[in-house]
Amino acid sequence: MSRRSFKSFILMVLVLFVAFVPSFAVMSQTRTYTVQKVVDGDTLDISDGQVTFRVRILGMDAPEKAQSFGLSAKEFMKTHVEGKPVGLTQEKQKIDRYGRSLAHVTAQNENLAVTLIKQGLATYYRPTCEDYPKGIAKLDYDALPFVNAEQLARQAKKGVWSSPEFILPCQFRKLNKKH
Repeated sequence: MSRRSFKSFILMVLVLFVAFVPSFAVMSQTRTYTVQKVVDGDTLDISDGQVTFRVRILGMDAPEKAQSFGLSAKEFMKTHVEGKPVGLTQEKQKIDRYGRSLAHVTAQNENLAVTLIKQGLATYYRPTCEDYPKGIAKLDYDALPFVNAEQLARQAKKGVWSSPEFILPCQFRKLNKKH
């Protein structure tokens, strides 16, 4: 598939997504959905009972599958949310460049990103792959709860922070363009 065809395909998917899931596309409050599948540590397939769509969890960046703790993050998510109800709340940017919906996800009234970050199974999301506060102006939500959760995990040497060789997921992706 050519790059132009791929872009046209993505645009068509986005148009269909907005057309068939209008309540999610314009939501500004938390709505409840069911997790159909955990794709990886920070991506879920969610359903409203009729339509299934992919969600990238805001505020966090889980290790890639090929990284240490990547599979642990996915397994944690499967145990805690797969097949279960979750709340989704969107910010201003609703869809990423891969066509995934962007949302804060809550499970049992806790922000899932903060929970994973506190466990050392994810880092806070760095839009420019630089530490806070650099790049934070690019976010449309308050990053401090996620930054603070990471500080706690780092101090306790939990999960990814127990490994001196750990590199941030954004750095890993830059080094391994295929991920």
